[in-house]
Amino acid sequence: MDSGTVTVDLRRLEPGTDHTFTVRALRSSGLSAPSNPVTVTTPARTDFEPPTTPTGLTGRLAPYTCDTAELTWNQSTDNVDARRASTTRSS
Repeated sequence: MDSGTVTVDLRRLEPGTDHTFTVRALRSSGLSAPSNPVTVTTPARTDFEPPTTPTGLTGRLAPYTCDTAELTWNQSTDNVDARRASTTRSS
């Protein structure tokens, strides 16, 4: 039996809100009792201006592969922080 630590990322939590969580173990015989609760408070939203649109998107098959796409684009600018990007795939 593995008694290691488990971590999960819970995304898209409402800004400026308290979020209380518990966990329960699950197996075929049923559920465990809930763990102790933990509360996480997200900071209030401070960025209301979206980043600029990324430009110059190009794509190609990654070298030495037959199933991996490689995308390149010019990074967005933002008044706060634009280090992340979201890609959308359409068949």
